[in-house]
Amino acid sequence: RVLETSWVSFQKELGRAETLDAARDAHAVFLDATCRQCLVSPDPTWTLLKGQAKAALVAACDLASLGARADRLAYATSFENTPCASVPEHEAEEIAKRFRRARSYILRVV
Repeated sequence: RVLETSWVSFQKELGRAETLDAARDAHAVFLDATCRQCLVSPDPTWTLLKGQAKAALVAACDLASLGARADRLAYATSFENTPCASVPEHEAEEIAKRFRRARSYILRVV
């Protein structure tokens, strides 16, 4: 979809181009729009957005890792007469805070 919309616009502009410079300009606009929409643009906003998306994914992976660690501890202690392990609340809250901060930024931009 990203390419399709940009491609249609590019074709229209290319059809209107009367000089080689106008065709090059239309192509440059097409490439810029496509890169921006695919989050590979050097545009500072998209660079920040990409960083925040990565931060949200890292937080989600950290939380999953923390949960898996708690599961392993719970399994290891289930054979003993000790209470099962759980995710430390302060660690989970810190990760959740990082995720919410990144998510909030992404939603403001998008």
